[in-house]
Amino acid sequence: MSQTSYALSEHCAYDHIKEAMEINRSHRTLYKEGDKKSAVKIINRLIFLEKIMLPFSRKLDRSTKKLVSAGFPMWCEDFVSMDNLPDFQINSDIPSTTYASLDKDTFNEITKSLKAYEFNHSSKLYSKIVFVLDTKLNDHHYNCLTRHFLESIARSLKLSIERRPYITKEFERDFFKANKLMMKQMRLALIFVRGLDKRASNVQAQGTPVLCQEMPIIPY
Repeated sequence: MSQTSYALSEHCAYDHIKEAMEINRSHRTLYKEGDKKSAVKIINRLIFLEKIMLPFSRKLDRSTKKLVSAGFPMWCEDFVSMDNLPDFQINSDIPSTTYASLDKDTFNEITKSLKAYEFNHSSKLYSKIVFVLDTKLNDHHYNCLTRHFLESIARSLKLSIERRPYITKEFERDFFKANKLMMKQMRLALIFVRGLDKRASNVQAQGTPVLCQEMPIIPY
């Protein structure tokens, strides 16, 4: 893995959330113009969640300050560009499927694993999350926030595994602490987004892809 393949910045997590908020505000205007009041309410809740996330994103950035100074692009390659958003649509095809949230046992298993995370759990946790994404969250009409955060977790886990051989003894402690903090914050986010996915499902079932078109495509 090239250490210089991504732009280095000490504010990548914070900048990502700020960029997302700006785009979501512009989408909110489009929903208003399209008389999609229910979608506007969902976007307002999403923006509120992002406001809550801002101070946590600053903490994430601070956790990698030494690593970024040493040439490691954390979290710049973990958080993908908002340029990867799908094209905005007021209406899309009405889903042929109905909403079903991620089952409680699976959700609890994942959040429990995130709470107990240590770096040596990365490969096993990555495989577990990818399995859930590919088998239980493969309907892209619903659960878009839950899927987004699980994709983000999977991507971060994969990148951390790839980075590990390049981390020298001097930076090991910072590296392990930063990854653990990322998993802790992702766990907290997952707890909040489930409810928002459920609220959005009624709007999504009517053919308005709210939340789904606010989430960038994340390769994991």
